[in-house]
Amino acid sequence: MITYYEAVEELVGGGFGGPSVGPVSSYVFYDGQTPPTEEAIQTKLAEMQAEYDLQEYA
Repeated sequence: MITYYEAVEELVGGGFGGPSVGPVSSYVFYDGQTPPTEEAIQTKLAEMQAEYDLQEYA
């Protein structure tokens, strides 16, 4: 299972902190990153989950 936090990490990198389930507005970005949009996070989350699901059955 891919978490919301992991999707944000893939999008912005660097240091940040917050709950694994989001929302991004509750995150603190330590390296000056621009927080991604909710749409971008949901898209990345779906991509990562699909890739994870494929690997699970490979």
